Amino acid sequence: MATSYTRNLSLRVDSTLSADAKFNLNKIDTLGGTLGTDSSENVSIKSAADIVLEPQSADVGGTGLAGDGNVSVGTPTHTIGTLTSYATTINLKSPVGLVDQAVGGTKYLRITYNSALSGVVDTAADRTLTLDLQDADRSVVLGGGLVTTGGDLSITMSAATAITLPTTGTVATLAGAETLTSKVSLGFLQGGWTTVIRPAQSGQSVNIQLTLPPTPGTIGQLLSTDGSGTLSWTSAGGGTVRQFSGSWLVADGATKVVTHSLSTSVVDVTVLDDTGEIVYVDSISVTNSNAITLVSSEIPTATWTVLVQAN
Repeated sequence: MATSYTRNLSLRVDSTLSADAKFNLNKIDTLGGTLGTDSSENVSIKSAADIVLEPQSADVGGTGLAGDGNVSVGTPTHTIGTLTSYATTINLKSPVGLVDQAVGGTKYLRITYNSALSGVVDTAADRTLTLDLQDADRSVVLGGGLVTTGGDLSITMSAATAITLPTTGTVATLAGAETLTSKVSLGFLQGGWTTVIRPAQSGQSVNIQLTLPPTPGTIGQLLSTDGSGTLSWTSAGGGTVRQFSGSWLVADGATKVVTHSLSTSVVDVTVLDDTGEIVYVDSISVTNSNAITLVSSEIPTATWTVLVQAN
């Protein structure tokens, strides 16, 4: 039976109490009670020491078992506006449960801290997780595994960016230039040819870069055409490929004449910048069997390398 206590209630007892009355006074804390005030005042519970909320406490007749009893603030039909805690530290023994905000969502997200999932148990100090939303709403969707054991992962983007990783292989950074490269060739992933075509301008030739899938048995061979556009592998003249390497300097400007002394007008020409990337020149013309003229729309900022190969 619930009992309502009114303000300024005084209870006086004397020495003539019976044994039953004394027992009831000693067990008065077992009575269900409602502590209330009038509509103009707040309810305050003050204590000179700690305040403990212990439902199902054994000393008042409860089970005294861990996990028995619930403390509720508000009800499902009468939710409170704000719950404010001025505690210096809030320690939770059990996982934090967040209710699903989806329409009709009734499940909870349980958040736990377990330092031994990938490593050793934290014993040296407490850990801190800091989230900075930077004055905007954020959505974090974890659709797989994200592990940063032993290092930091920092991804900074100035605009909307999509990162698509290859279906197989490894993406790694290279020291110095920090260039992301795939260890599996694109030609192999696509199962065919990968063609990069630099748009031709009026009166200029078109430069094509071909990345081929791994083809066993073609080492040292060259691609040739019969004039109809069909490419095929051909022998490189007894299996020997002759090569000439020259330098395209800043002082050479946009036009470079290469004298290679290979004594043939059937050659393969590749121009690489100082980082090893291919430079697409605008035109390549064979002057004679030992000379080639290269014209580029840009001037080297450092030394370029010109590779000339023939069989």
